[in-house]
Amino acid sequence: MQNIQRSFYSGSGFSDWEIGDVTIILHNGIYHLFHLIIPNHDYIAHAVSNDCISWKRVKNALFVGDPGEWDDDMLWTMHVCKVGERFEMYYTGLQRKLRGTNSMIGLAVSYDLYNWEKKNQGIFPIESKGPYYESMEDSPRKWLSFRDPFRIEHENTPYYLVCARSAQGPVSRRGCIGLLKQETDSIQYLKPLHMPMVYDDLECPCVFELNGRYYAIASIREDVKVRYWFSDTFLGEYHAFHANVLLPQGNYAARVVESINGKTLIYSFFLYIRPDQFAPRVFASQAVRYR
Repeated sequence: MQNIQRSFYSGSGFSDWEIGDVTIILHNGIYHLFHLIIPNHDYIAHAVSNDCISWKRVKNALFVGDPGEWDDDMLWTMHVCKVGERFEMYYTGLQRKLRGTNSMIGLAVSYDLYNWEKKNQGIFPIESKGPYYESMEDSPRKWLSFRDPFRIEHENTPYYLVCARSAQGPVSRRGCIGLLKQETDSIQYLKPLHMPMVYDDLECPCVFELNGRYYAIASIREDVKVRYWFSDTFLGEYHAFHANVLLPQGNYAARVVESINGKTLIYSFFLYIRPDQFAPRVFASQAVRYR
């Protein structure tokens, strides 16, 4: 790892606990940052930058649905990418009548990254179901993790990674990187891309290719760190060294994007934890540059 550079973007409201999970897309030389607003989770904010250092807030991207809609409670982690002539935002939504127990994946589209329209029909929203993943009927925790979508194309086929829970295994160790394959008008549920049998959830999963090897990263709630696994092929099997911490404690919800000069950037929000008090104080986005 070389040439590490950090840039920060923070909120200025009443509470320091404001900026949550982030996703960034580069388009026409401009970085577009989308992030959650914590603790309300009622909209997805949008900021832009020419250099990843100075950021300007612009029009908010997405809001919770109207009462009775499937995403009328909260919005959680999203991923924005360019698909054909439009941009697509895959986002996590929760419903009030289910009291937030069933997170699902929705879709919104835009042609300029500033104006977004929800397109939840057909295969969306996508929810967790067997045989590989927990469903509402067989969830020991009585609430599902099926969230934090990440879209990736492999051999011209779209796949979605999600923070999911295996239908089998010890209750506190079912966390896995769920894998979905998009057919023309349907979603195929595949076996988990990676299941370490160690964690409750593997949050904000992401896969990228670097120097001929694939790397999967995820954020671990148990120790508030970003960890990684590697494989020679996209579909795995993924492995890890004994010390597989990519970003140390406090960094969370990391995602990857290519920069203007071809470097690979990893973004996260940063949670400052005082030595005498485990409480969030400052959130920011962090860029780590690799050769």
